[in-house]
Amino acid sequence: MPGGKFIQIELRLGDSTVMLADEFPDMGVLSPLSVGGTYGALHIATDNADALWERAVAAGATVHQPLAGHVLG
Repeated sequence: MPGGKFIQIELRLGDSTVMLADEFPDMGVLSPLSVGGTYGALHIATDNADALWERAVAAGATVHQPLAGHVLG
């Protein structure tokens, strides 16, 4: 990215993936220092994201960013 920032780094540890990124405040991606604590995001692969999203919201999930389509390749 411009300015030497990293938007996504994937580290694979066994069958798990840890993703890291630099801070992008305009996209809502903030560091623990900026939010005054721990920050994290959960990415879930599913065949029906809309249904899973609706189920989570109905169960009381707090939405920080709207659902967006991403194709994993």
